Amino acid sequence: MAALHAGIPHTASLNTVNRQCSSGLSGVNQIANEIMSGQIDIGIGSFFSFSSSSFLWCNALNWFVAGAGVESMTMGYGPGGVATSFSDEVLTHPLAQDCLLPMGITSENVASDFSISRAAQDAFAAHSFQKAAAAQKAGKFKPEILPVKVKISVKGKDGKENLKEVIVDSDDGIRDGVTAESLAKLKPAFTKDGSTHAGKKY
Repeated sequence: MAALHAGIPHTASLNTVNRQCSSGLSGVNQIANEIMSGQIDIGIGSFFSFSSSSFLWCNALNWFVAGAGVESMTMGYGPGGVATSFSDEVLTHPLAQDCLLPMGITSENVASDFSISRAAQDAFAAHSFQKAAAAQKAGKFKPEILPVKVKISVKGKDGKENLKEVIVDSDDGIRDGVTAESLAKLKPAFTKDGSTHAGKKY
């Protein structure tokens, strides 16, 4: 339904990748492999997110791959994002049981096991944002991104939603000006006294 609303025709094929933090990388790998094998010609993009969906579609002229995601720290992960019942036999395997842990809880466990402080994590994440912002300003990512015209919904002064055409030519997930101090103000997302929040980059 979302694909149809976005303008992708009903004649196009579609598949979804939802691996939480791994979705963006899986989408990139899928695009690269299908280009190399000759199944598609153009990769349009893929986004990293906590609950990302990457999709494949085609039209009558060429094959394309498009990736998209919607980040959510409250939906699409943990017990609400996976099946609720599993084979008892499967769950007798310790590693199979670990597969039920969402990435955010895994992050909390790693931080606890190796005594990685919230301050250290925030400093590392802030440095990651700062390097990405500097690279973006320097145009480092331009050769990797194909500008695409899209229509977005914008609320006018009259309160009505209007469609506006914009050109997407950069990653809007990079936030300039992020500091360890600004990240320290964010609330933990997975456990009450945890250290994993929406500003972290794993």
